Amino acid sequence: MPPLLFSLPGGERLELSPELALAAGFTGRDPEAVTAHIAELEAQGIPPPDAVPVLFPLLPLLLFQATRVPVIGPHTTPEVEPVLLFSERGVFLTVGSDHTDRALEASHVTLSKNVCPKPLATEAWPVETVLDRWDRLGLEASSPQGMVQRGTLAELLPYPALVRLARRAIAEDQSGVLFCGTIPARAPWPPAPSPVTLRLTDPESGRAIEHRYTTEALPERY
Repeated sequence: MPPLLFSLPGGERLELSPELALAAGFTGRDPEAVTAHIAELEAQGIPPPDAVPVLFPLLPLLLFQATRVPVIGPHTTPEVEPVLLFSERGVFLTVGSDHTDRALEASHVTLSKNVCPKPLATEAWPVETVLDRWDRLGLEASSPQGMVQRGTLAELLPYPALVRLARRAIAEDQSGVLFCGTIPARAPWPPAPSPVTLRLTDPESGRAIEHRYTTEALPERY
C-alpha cells in the first residue's frame, strides 16, 4: 500500500504508512445528545453499543486520497470528521469522511464501515498549532444542493479525550489514523454519484483544509 502524503504549513510534507486505522463512534460532547442519537439509531434497527464512545477498526488500505471514490450499491453516504494522524513526527490534524454503507449498518456496523473507501484530504496541520483554539475549529460537509453538515469541534470530545481513546489501540511507537466522530446532519445526502466537499476551518488564521470527492456507485453485479 503506498503511503499517505500530506502537505504541511510552510511547504513541508508528511508521509504516513499507518499500521492501524480507527473510526470513533458516539463521540459527542453532550451526553444527552449522544443518548438521543443512540435511540434514533435503534429506531432504524441499528443495535445500541454496550458503552460509549466506541472504537471501530478500519482496514488501512481503505484510506483514500483520490477524488473519485468507487462504492458498491446505492446506500452509502459520507460523514465529515476531523482526523488525527499519529506519526513519529507527532500528531497532525486533517479532515476526512467516514463513508459508510447505511443498509449494511443496520446489521453489522463494523462491516458497514469497511466496505467503503475512507476519503482523506491531502493537507494537514500540526496539532500543536491549533490546540489553543481547538473548540473553535469548524467542520463542514456539503453537496451541490447545499450544506449538509456544519458545526465546530466543540461538539465532539476534547482533544485529550480523543487521544486517550486512540491509545486504546494505537501504541506510542505506532503510526495510525483516528476518524474522530461526526456532527449531526442538517439534510439528507443526495444519492451517488454526487460531489462531496469536506472542510476543516480555522477562523482565527483564516486557513482551511478542503477535500472534494465524487462517489461512483458500482452495481452489485454486471
